Amino acid sequence: MPRSNSNNSHYLALSTLASVQPHFTTYTGVGVPNPSPESHISPVISKTGLQTPEGARDAQLSDPPAKVLPVSPYNHTAMLIVLIHDGNTDERPKAIVSIQPDKQVFIGETVTLRCDIQGEGVSNWQYSWNKYDPYRPVSNEQQYRINSVTESHRGKYTCEGKERGRLRYSQISDAVRLTVSDLPRATLTVEPESPVFRGESVTLKCEIITHDGWTYQWYKQDTWRSLTAVSQSVYYTVNRDTLTIREDAVINGDQYQCRGERRYRPTSSQYTNFVTLTVKEKPKPELTSSHKGAALIGNPVVLYCKLDQSAGWKFYWIKHTQNPENEIKTETHSYAISSVSVSDGGQYWCRAGRGDPVYYTHYSDALWIRVTGKLSATDLVLNMAYKLHSLYTAS
Repeated sequence: MPRSNSNNSHYLALSTLASVQPHFTTYTGVGVPNPSPESHISPVISKTGLQTPEGARDAQLSDPPAKVLPVSPYNHTAMLIVLIHDGNTDERPKAIVSIQPDKQVFIGETVTLRCDIQGEGVSNWQYSWNKYDPYRPVSNEQQYRINSVTESHRGKYTCEGKERGRLRYSQISDAVRLTVSDLPRATLTVEPESPVFRGESVTLKCEIITHDGWTYQWYKQDTWRSLTAVSQSVYYTVNRDTLTIREDAVINGDQYQCRGERRYRPTSSQYTNFVTLTVKEKPKPELTSSHKGAALIGNPVVLYCKLDQSAGWKFYWIKHTQNPENEIKTETHSYAISSVSVSDGGQYWCRAGRGDPVYYTHYSDALWIRVTGKLSATDLVLNMAYKLHSLYTAS
């Protein structure tokens, strides 16, 4: 256990029993006259030695003086207890702890605790370190170095010194508390969201919301569990916090992760979890209409471009020929003609696109829109049946 910080000196207690006689009796080399019962006089101590009222003087004693119990004139036996100081009258110096880089550190960092004895040289002292919660000794070096700090190193630390060749100890240092924090956490997102489609490029974004000045490192693990660092190349474009994977390098099952690095503490983040790329074949939407059969002039007609993976897509509509220059773009998967006319009749196609540059799906199959001034009985039945079916499936 560590020493107490009290400043008690070290003493030697010596006890001697003797019969009281009316002459000088020698105790440990000190001549002390026994007082007579009538005198009721006890020996006294001066700073220069042990004296009696008659002027007798002992050999010189070191300061502070020894202490003598009064002798009772009614007792023929006296006990003389002499406490001899060990000669060390200096106040015990204080141990001081310093810590680098800080009391608050991050997992994996190197921490150095240093013990110095206030006002003393380094070479004259031996050192000891103790950790608390629970208590245990941890080092006998002046510098206690932790190369890769973990959560188990959290807690309070103290040190003290012992002077070489002497029974002299320092006071125990004030306790310092070492706090160990997790490294900042990086998050990795994928654009577009999984699944992606064959021929589509992918952009990964690495982000850390705490601290600033981050640069990012990228890593890829293939289906054979081989992990490699990823940097700028013909297949990869690195732009600060993003990594864009060219379309011909997007492979189903490949996994990516990232972490942040920076110049100042904390110098790195935790690694993100892996994200796995799921790659599917280029999709083909299905084009349907709000009408079955012919559409009556002046009535509304709505076309629907159905795509199972609809997140982030815009939709493109084309009439008569598959010429992209004539495409109409909408933000939703429907295209409405509020009042159909004869010129609105014909073949229609749709496709979807997302990203920048835009990645397009296949075109849908063609859908014919027939416009007439008068509906036949068959058209009426078909339209009614289709509307009822639409209401039923919508509910």
